[in-house]
Amino acid sequence: MFDRLHDPVLITLTVPNKAAIRHHDFKLFRQRVLQFVKQYDGYILGGIYSLETTYNREHGTWHVHAHVLADCGASLPHWSQKLNLFGEFGYAFNALKLRMEFDGCVSGPLAGAKSRARMRALRT
Repeated sequence: MFDRLHDPVLITLTVPNKAAIRHHDFKLFRQRVLQFVKQYDGYILGGIYSLETTYNREHGTWHVHAHVLADCGASLPHWSQKLNLFGEFGYAFNALKLRMEFDGCVSGPLAGAKSRARMRALRT
């Protein structure tokens, strides 16, 4: 199977740690992962995913996350590739990551109105 992947990408989707988790939390997170894959079906051609949970003994919290091995329709930008974002040069990969987070596939609010304004500009 892996020899058929043209542009393999490993994506990690995560949510904030919680003191307690229920079956409903897993069900909701699985739905969000599938929603993420469906939302980017023009870019994600196929792949597999797994849900994982880790426990932080120091803080007594649970961390639910998913690893997605996706076959993408195009390769990701090189890690060193930069572009002009709102008058500042930044890594192209960061722009892609912010866009995916803004689209609401991963739960959790973005920090501040400035970030939301920048993300709206990325959508256009």
